[in-house]
Amino acid sequence: MKTIVRAAELPTLLAEAPEGIEILSLDCFDTLIWRNVQSPGDIFPDLPVPGGAIWSRKRCESRARRRARFSEERDEVSIEEIYATLYPAAGDKARSEAIAGELTAEARHCYGFAPTAALIRDAKARGLKVIIVSDTYLSEPQLRRLIAAAAGEEIAGLIDRVFCSSAYGVGKA
Repeated sequence: MKTIVRAAELPTLLAEAPEGIEILSLDCFDTLIWRNVQSPGDIFPDLPVPGGAIWSRKRCESRARRRARFSEERDEVSIEEIYATLYPAAGDKARSEAIAGELTAEARHCYGFAPTAALIRDAKARGLKVIIVSDTYLSEPQLRRLIAAAAGEEIAGLIDRVFCSSAYGVGKA
């Protein structure tokens, strides 16, 4: 069954839900968190990568994904794997700082979508568990911090579980 819902209807969506629902499962990006850019890669100019970050960051993510696909038969990678490809000679501290820079840039460009936040509040008021599922190279703690930065600590605190594709090696589908 396919239901079409407009953004203005999200806060009251659960009033129409059938009995017995126990979990509200939502995607993260373009559902709970939105970016103020056209595509996720549009934040890469904010990264302090020598020679520019757009091409090199995208290329290294693609290489990390190819490596994971061929060596371990998985499609998803972590941001740590991407930065190991981007900075192969750098130490862990330098890579961690670069990753922190990307997460900071991401947070600057993200905001919580108010209708989805209202839906989450309603779900919790009805006693439902709330889970977030995302195709992302971020880990659960990294994504939780981004949700808190973008949507607020209150909304982040209402989320029971976060599932990131990078932890499972496959997309959410």
